Amino acid sequence: MMKYGNGPVTLVENKVILGIDNHNLTAEHWKKIPLWLDSPAMVFDWDTVPGRLVFLAPKQLKGMPKEMIVEPEKKEMSALRDAVSSANTLPLAK
Repeated sequence: MMKYGNGPVTLVENKVILGIDNHNLTAEHWKKIPLWLDSPAMVFDWDTVPGRLVFLAPKQLKGMPKEMIVEPEKKEMSALRDAVSSANTLPLAK
């Protein structure tokens, strides 16, 4: 993952539960996230929380981007903080 190497990325699991009704991602989408993190369409700094990165999946979902928020760590495992596909998600809706 970029300059952070091939270390593990852990999922902050409560995001799956909290976003079940408003993130538009199915279980199949969540299973593809490792592939999307390996070959994103775009990556940029998240302006809301310094140090976190926004990864965009290569393909959209119903015309909306699939965004993954990652908190990278060089020495330990990185954390996947959130994944969404919604017209009003941050940071693209700003």
